[in-house]
Amino acid sequence: MLLRFLSTEESRQHDVNVVSLRTLGSYGEEIQRLGIPVLPLDMRTSGLDPMAVMRLRRHVQRVKPDIIQTWMYHSDLAGGLIGKSLGIPVVWGIHNELLHPDEPSPTVGIARQVCSRTSSYVPDAIVSCSESAARYHVGWGYDPSKIHVIPNGFDLAILSHSPDSRRDVREELGIPQGADIILHVARMNPVKNHQGFIEAADLLHKRRPDVHFVMAGYGVERDNAVFQPWLADKNLDANLHMIGAHPSVRRYQDAADVATLTSYSEAFPMVIGESMALGTPFVTTDVGDAAFMVGDTGIVVPVGDSAAMADAWDALLAEDAPTRQARSAAARKHIEDHFSISLVASKYLKLYDDVLSHRKTMPVSPPVSIGTRPRIRPLENAAQSTAASWRQPRQTGALVISLDFELLWGMQDVLPIDGGDYWNNLLGSRTVIPRMLELFAEYGIAVTWATVGMLFASNREELETYFPDHIPAYMDPSLSTRGYPFGENETDDPLHYAPTLIDRILQYPRQEIGTHTFSHYYCLEPGQTEQDFLADMQAAVSIAADHGVSIRSMVFPRNQHNPDYDQILLDAGLTAFRGNRSFWPDQPVDQTRYFHPARRVGRLVDIYLPIAKQNSTAWSEVLEDDGLGNVPAHRLMLPRQNRLESVRIQRVINEMKDAARSGRIYHIWWHPHNFGIHQAENLRTLRAVFDAFAECRDEFGMRSLTMAETVEVARTQTLARPATRIAPHGTTLPIAAERRVSS
Repeated sequence: MLLRFLSTEESRQHDVNVVSLRTLGSYGEEIQRLGIPVLPLDMRTSGLDPMAVMRLRRHVQRVKPDIIQTWMYHSDLAGGLIGKSLGIPVVWGIHNELLHPDEPSPTVGIARQVCSRTSSYVPDAIVSCSESAARYHVGWGYDPSKIHVIPNGFDLAILSHSPDSRRDVREELGIPQGADIILHVARMNPVKNHQGFIEAADLLHKRRPDVHFVMAGYGVERDNAVFQPWLADKNLDANLHMIGAHPSVRRYQDAADVATLTSYSEAFPMVIGESMALGTPFVTTDVGDAAFMVGDTGIVVPVGDSAAMADAWDALLAEDAPTRQARSAAARKHIEDHFSISLVASKYLKLYDDVLSHRKTMPVSPPVSIGTRPRIRPLENAAQSTAASWRQPRQTGALVISLDFELLWGMQDVLPIDGGDYWNNLLGSRTVIPRMLELFAEYGIAVTWATVGMLFASNREELETYFPDHIPAYMDPSLSTRGYPFGENETDDPLHYAPTLIDRILQYPRQEIGTHTFSHYYCLEPGQTEQDFLADMQAAVSIAADHGVSIRSMVFPRNQHNPDYDQILLDAGLTAFRGNRSFWPDQPVDQTRYFHPARRVGRLVDIYLPIAKQNSTAWSEVLEDDGLGNVPAHRLMLPRQNRLESVRIQRVINEMKDAARSGRIYHIWWHPHNFGIHQAENLRTLRAVFDAFAECRDEFGMRSLTMAETVEVARTQTLARPATRIAPHGTTLPIAAERRVSS
């Protein structure tokens, strides 16, 4: 984006000097070829390099700029403080919405926190590349009065359609010339939801077997083990092409009939504008500013809804040739009208004029007409930051379900090796889980399965390979799983291994595999240490990754949330955990206090009587100060009981309806083994709850979300925006709340 900005005629009317905090790099060399000096500071990758900062200060003193424009957190911090100390106006730049788990610098979070605390007095203005990123940073503490939204721009001179691209790409990939192509361009990262793309492709392939699907991006290759379980039961081999980080991806964007994003989160995704500038219509999930970018030329679907994605592709491909041509032209014109790099450069220069005029200095350029949309304007508050074309209605509620999937590992301290009297419940998990999955699919229910890491192992040898070196020295030795007797494999010992069940879960839509730690680790028990927990989490994440699962959500065994360990979760790439209600009996304590008779009586009474006040959670309460998402549990779904059963279930339904009416989050949980016996009765109870959820969905727009999705929605605040912006031929694509998956 910086290179595009500096290449414009508007920018080149002024003297520009560029500093790279690190090396010159390929972009630095391209900027130099524009005749612009670039100084590389060669700052250490840690970002903690006082000597480099001093070199930057001396350089600024020599250049004596009228204004300093910084570009992302480290430069915002360093350039902002230097500009402030020298009395030079500073404009910060925000170019992302989320800190992704694979962010290479551990100091990025620190820099962001310092920036948020100094944003009211260090910068003269802050430019955000998207409305959603602006809202997100205001939520982090950035001063909303300083923020101006200027979108990224596209160089339309180099983004022009070539009539040869369609033929050449199909020849290169061995695709028939008349076949349609759906293109997905995104680097390999959980937030990009490649699994969702594959699920949608499988659905469309069953309707349109001649359509081909092309996936491009760093790490998106056939030999990447992450894709194997997602493709195992799909019949896409001949129609799915994975080309990795291709050097000429624009040819593929030009050749595709539809381009798409299935992401859980974005800010201002450049791939949308690039594809549309080449005349390729776009289908995207409702993330960041994607709906604003697509405008009236494509289709926007709910996050995580693969069925809606497949429906949208199908609708575009069903259009006749004249309609397709008109849509293609409209996509190109939409980018020309609102996101051309020339227009964006003018907006930056106008903002610089305003900043310097406020400082009562000479403006750097004559007044420039900047158009009306998207306009530069202060972000007065997060609720008002949405573009007029998709202003948010009242926020809708969400149903969250999490399951503690542990088998005997969760009770090995209280039960014998064979499960004793609880054997039938535990073994019944293996038959009730497939039945629950069918019920979830029937109602479109998203679920987070908090899975003990040891259940991934196929045999004893594999399990012992992952055992961490640090063993918690619990004061109560019965809590330790090291040295606990277990069998050789899943056939021999079905209570301690479950790889086939995990694979079964992954075959169903909207099912998230989270973690219940590797060894059912107790974070508040005397004797364990932070180092022990770190080793356990490393094992949990590693064994899941080696089975193709990226962990994003956490449930603490026996709900022993230890806030001192939150940074370990963040470092491991997790974004969500299941917290506890403020209700006294639910507060996280060691098991001796948790099972105290007074606490147990309090929890029992609360099942039937409304003595706890916190029975839903506001979206604004989800994000912790450290950025981790807390999705508190509100109700444990106990197995069916004869006494007062109707009272208990009606209590759950009433609480869920209250959350739906007020646009809040309602979170229920249980263990699969709770329903291991009396399965038919327990599933009837679940069906009653899901019927009530369907009513909440239809009447109030309530959605079913996994824990990770809930945190993403809380961050981006996109849940309440309309799911569909445009549908071909004047029809309306159904939103997720109106679709059932047949059993």
